[in-house]
Amino acid sequence: MDTQFKKVPEATYLATEKSEKYRAILRYFYIQHEHLKEDLLPEEILAYLKASPYFSLYTIDELKMDLTSLVKWGNLYAQQESGRVKTIEEFNNKRFRYRIAPYTVEFERMLIRFEQDSETFSGSLERNQFERFEQVIGKIKQLIDAKSETLSTPEDAHQIWDDILTYFKKITQNTSDYFAYLRSENATEHMKSDAFLLYKDRFTNYLREFIKALYRTVASIQAIMKELATADLKQFFTHVATHEATIFVRPAWANSNG
Repeated sequence: MDTQFKKVPEATYLATEKSEKYRAILRYFYIQHEHLKEDLLPEEILAYLKASPYFSLYTIDELKMDLTSLVKWGNLYAQQESGRVKTIEEFNNKRFRYRIAPYTVEFERMLIRFEQDSETFSGSLERNQFERFEQVIGKIKQLIDAKSETLSTPEDAHQIWDDILTYFKKITQNTSDYFAYLRSENATEHMKSDAFLLYKDRFTNYLREFIKALYRTVASIQAIMKELATADLKQFFTHVATHEATIFVRPAWANSNG
């Protein structure tokens, strides 16, 4: 099977008999991650959990067992505290600090978004996003036409490319979610109601203006892209790649869980 679709052990904590405990533990890790605090000790995790009546009988030994499971599934990284061991007891009672893994951060972000939103699709048809997308595409041409090192530095090129990807993602997600909502059963029933008739004209105009903006900006973007020479685009993306190379990336040796 394609490795792209391999099992995701990091998702195990979401569907087990102890999911409520695992989720509470990892939500605390996520909250601390958002506050730039990464390494946590079992004692401080337990202190947080004890604030809930659900964990009133929860012990440090149970927590350590649950942390071990989360490490096994890849939700957490464990690192033994450094320091000189002075007694056999200290050696036998190894102290670990735990850190949330990237996969888990994304899971928790997704879950929080689900908790905040309803169970229906949302999205929107924002025509101004098309206009902004068109403007940022136009900045590529402006940089190339300027022929100025101060205006076409790798950092400037990278920022423009990042903006392009951001607006493209927003347009894609918002539009697909909005049309999925329109095709949903809830929306279909709503459109049959008398209440919908009161703003039917506004809704029709909303769709019409969106489509007009779409066609207008698509034509403009196509015109801009046709004016750009392949050599100029190659230079632009070379600038983007040059700046990417200056961004500090964690070296391979730092990817160890230990």
